[in-house]
Amino acid sequence: MVTKKKQDFHLKVTITIGKNTLDNVICDIFLPEKVTDPIELCFHPTKEQMFKLINQYEFSLYGEIQDTKIQAKKAYFKGGEPLENYITANPFDLKITKKCNAEEEFTTFWLTPSYILSVFISKPKKFELILEGNIQLTFDEHYRYLKSDKDETTMFSELVVKWKTGFPDKDISILDDILLLISFAARQSCRCLGWEQFNFSSCVKYYRRDKAIPNDTKDHNHDTVLIEFTQQRENYFEDYIKTAYKTFTEFNQDEKAFIRQTLHIIKITYNDDGHTIEDAFIRLFSAIETLVTFFRKKHNLEIVIPTEEWPKIRKKLKECVSKCLKTEGNLDGNKNKEKRKLIYQNLDGLNRISFSVAFNRFCEQYAVNLDDLWPVVCDRKDGISLSDIRNKLVHGETFAKTNAEFLPLRIANEHLKWTVERMLISVLGWPVKKSAVAVNHTTCSSDEKNGKWQEYRQILTCKDGKHIG
Repeated sequence: MVTKKKQDFHLKVTITIGKNTLDNVICDIFLPEKVTDPIELCFHPTKEQMFKLINQYEFSLYGEIQDTKIQAKKAYFKGGEPLENYITANPFDLKITKKCNAEEEFTTFWLTPSYILSVFISKPKKFELILEGNIQLTFDEHYRYLKSDKDETTMFSELVVKWKTGFPDKDISILDDILLLISFAARQSCRCLGWEQFNFSSCVKYYRRDKAIPNDTKDHNHDTVLIEFTQQRENYFEDYIKTAYKTFTEFNQDEKAFIRQTLHIIKITYNDDGHTIEDAFIRLFSAIETLVTFFRKKHNLEIVIPTEEWPKIRKKLKECVSKCLKTEGNLDGNKNKEKRKLIYQNLDGLNRISFSVAFNRFCEQYAVNLDDLWPVVCDRKDGISLSDIRNKLVHGETFAKTNAEFLPLRIANEHLKWTVERMLISVLGWPVKKSAVAVNHTTCSSDEKNGKWQEYRQILTCKDGKHIG
């Protein structure tokens, strides 16, 4: 059953499941006390209504009470107790519209915690950002009060950002992009979970629950952020956001999609979500692959020979390979037909520019210096690369079977994260030297993680059956 003592709304609603509607279902709505709390719906249907609702999953609802309209376009039944005659559910969205007369039009967006934003808000002046496109954002903290079961009052604060936009449902995508860039700078996921909009005729509260709420238990401080803001560098963060967002707006829609994907991937890795080191490694490497794909498409580095010309050349190559296999490889005759076919299937790979070439071109284009880190790609005789580790992991091999192998893999994962961060910072137009992953920065140069990484690499190289030198 719902744990909150008193519901925020008690009303009759219309439930829509597919093309079917069910009217006058009694519903209690429990709004979140804190922005990160769930929204709970508790239905008290009649026996006839219960029969129609039981075993259902997705639905929408609409209801009115006095001067208030309540709507959820998508919600999901969670479970129920037919004998107690109730069913609970959680909405993916919930819109509450109430008549009111505001003195001015503005929107307040509710944010999840962010250490880096809280630091700036705590300064004497408000933290205001004016970004490309005349976007003016004011970050602030709203203080709220809760009463416990013992009638004790607790005060807490929550992050908000004010924006004079009349179309929050349209402009929320812009704010989501800005928060992605802030999350990257802070190494801490920050999301918008809804908003409150005031205009001259109504007040709208909109709750978003279609996005995962960050489960962040880490202790964030000056030493954990990516873009620093010490007294000597207090403008770094604000300047970074302005520079990164301006650069982001200059990409076309397809390019933006690649950058968003990379930001989402690395944002997930910042949260302690309980995944294994192998899972984290594969996910981080996919961020590199996303950036390289972005670069391939932007600079026409996907294939060597144009698509329309390739079939003719492929046919000639197949003829040459077939002749060589039959004369030099002893693969002639029908009994070797399948083996020859397997080789022919790899011919298209000859026309694709290799990952290593595209990656190195990326680093050249954006001046990404990775000389002090574990190599992403390299000659195998020099030792195992991050790309080698990735290939083995995705094909089911494991490294961290013992403590002696776990530490090297963890160090490789750290180097992979720093590599992704340097690449992404460079794409966003911000100098790597003004970040926590700059060459010779203390974050990347500790004796354990950097000074000895060659030794850890040798351990995994020997495990892989290769020898350095």
